[in-house]
Amino acid sequence: ASAPLRATASTGLSRTPKSCKKAGEQRQLAAKKQDLTFAEALNKLGLFTLIILFASLTCTPIHILTGWSFPLRLRKLLGLEAFLYATIHFATYIGLDQGFDWTEIWKDIIKRKFMTVGFAAFVLLIPLAVTSTKGMVKRLGFPRWKRLHRLVYLAAVLGVIHFVWRVKKDLTEPLAYAT
Repeated sequence: ASAPLRATASTGLSRTPKSCKKAGEQRQLAAKKQDLTFAEALNKLGLFTLIILFASLTCTPIHILTGWSFPLRLRKLLGLEAFLYATIHFATYIGLDQGFDWTEIWKDIIKRKFMTVGFAAFVLLIPLAVTSTKGMVKRLGFPRWKRLHRLVYLAAVLGVIHFVWRVKKDLTEPLAYAT
């Protein structure tokens, strides 16, 4: 038999104390599942970012080895898509994981090494995305633009370090990206 309903100030109708305890446990379980879902989303977005970033970095070697020109046309698209995924990854952390608590976000970035390098990798990608247009290449001049865009290699290394330090246990997958 179901427990009788009773009115409460905050929720309207609820059950008797015994079923309230069970409902509280169910809410805690749902909150844990939600946290796990946020963590899974963060992990997948970060992984997709690395995969796409490394795909963009393979375009030039593929062109050099094969003479094909289409990888060069994909390079910019893949780089911008990697930035998009990195932005969504960071936004998910800021909004869903930390609830826009800027004080806690900065404490987390400063306190935890993997957060520091992940944040640095993201910050390095910002000028690359902003300067990815033909107009910016002209404005900066190709040599300066090319020098700036070499930061992608540092961002990729920091991304792998972020991944390795985040995982902690089974390093098989992160180390595969490092090689």
